[in-house]
Amino acid sequence: MTYIPVKDFKPASMGWNVGVATNNPRDVRGYLLAWDPVNQKEVWRANYLGPWNGGVLTTAGNLVVQGNAAGYLSAYRADTGEKLWSMSAQTAVMAAPVSYEIDGEQYIAVLAGWGGGYPLLQGRDSGKSGNERNVSRMLVFKLGGSATLPQLEPRQLVLNPPAETADAATVATGGALFGPLLQRVPWRECGWRRRRARPRASSFLGNDFFYEIVLNGAMKDNGMAPFKSILDHQKAESIRAYVIHRANEDKRTEAASQDVARWRRKEVADPVWNSAVGNRRPGRDQQSGRKMPAESRLARCKLPCPRRASQQGLFDSLLCMYMH
Repeated sequence: MTYIPVKDFKPASMGWNVGVATNNPRDVRGYLLAWDPVNQKEVWRANYLGPWNGGVLTTAGNLVVQGNAAGYLSAYRADTGEKLWSMSAQTAVMAAPVSYEIDGEQYIAVLAGWGGGYPLLQGRDSGKSGNERNVSRMLVFKLGGSATLPQLEPRQLVLNPPAETADAATVATGGALFGPLLQRVPWRECGWRRRRARPRASSFLGNDFFYEIVLNGAMKDNGMAPFKSILDHQKAESIRAYVIHRANEDKRTEAASQDVARWRRKEVADPVWNSAVGNRRPGRDQQSGRKMPAESRLARCKLPCPRRASQQGLFDSLLCMYMH
């Protein structure tokens, strides 16, 4: 994460008043690394999907215990990094575990659930760690423990935002306001349970109650302060336009990811598909086997890549070319 000075920064009476913005590189992965300070070298590492994971506990019994954002609490040998034990906590484990003793018996406890600033700053990329569901609770372990976690009711977040009607300038204005003012407020307490989705999944985007929340503090008892002292209706409207824009971006991205996944499953599972397409070299005509120009390959692509003609959709286009 890098910090960038905000041009013409003006502090407000409330909000994110540090005068800097954050830039978070895409596709950053995390790892737990054991370092030999004497020989100045890495001894072992455990790789994770994302960079934001839990605190670390070490014990005199040669254990290293850490939770991760994918929802697992794991124990490793401190000297070799061998994974000795792992358990699904059904939610991210961001806090550091603690170890204590009662009547000669050792316990390890950890506060499970999401936390920290990374999900607020990184947005949807924080979901790449794998488990975005937040289930806040204390988990305690000991040797020979027999308790089990209750099954969670399945939940699926459906992004169904209103259509975009605002112009680009309005969206840009809303984005500039959303970051320093609303990005770090407790949206979760206003009914948006998945951290990265926050207001983008709100049903209030489609009606004027959004202004009651943002301006008049309809959810202030849940921790969402009113911003009427520094925002007028026009500014709140631009923020709403920005959130709707980002929600529609997320919806398109998720739809494209699901379509690509379905095509990949078809390629693996369908022997007819494999014999007709999967065994042919990418970039060749499916009937004749002759090499096709890139333009023809894109024209024949059946994958939904709505932005493939733009620079932003270059990856989608390359994926289409590869699969054909």
